[in-house]
Amino acid sequence: MKPTREKAPAAIAQAWEGAQTNAEATERLVQMMRDDPQLYREIVAPFERDAASLAVQRAKISDRSYIWTRPTAPDDRVSALARTNAVTLLDMRLPSGIRLGDATADMVREAAEYYREAEAQMRGKAVFFEAVCKRIKGRKRVSECLSAVDLERLRVAA
Repeated sequence: MKPTREKAPAAIAQAWEGAQTNAEATERLVQMMRDDPQLYREIVAPFERDAASLAVQRAKISDRSYIWTRPTAPDDRVSALARTNAVTLLDMRLPSGIRLGDATADMVREAAEYYREAEAQMRGKAVFFEAVCKRIKGRKRVSECLSAVDLERLRVAA
């Protein structure tokens, strides 16, 4: 059953009222949610599964990051020795969640493709943002120098 959204739309609009940034509106909405359990349930319930998935992904990314960047220099070894010995590159998780040590060549190839695609997407965004920066004069804001049409042209060109 889909949760009713009696309070959420008005609360979200109220949080945005006068806010200058997403972060400011977010903080306002979080405070309103803390003060009103019904509003909290309305806003959080649709994202429950996404939140659980994100928690799993973050843990996986954190482990993968540590395994890849773990200290190995002698001066760091004393504090990291136990953990370094406990995990190896074989324990690093692929984007699919499979341990590298348990993966087949096809699974590793799929992981490589995932990172290749992510790299391409990030490179395109970087090119876009660099193009935007070149068109900003002094301390002006993007909206003072570029229209939505201009930005779309830059995005397509990137």
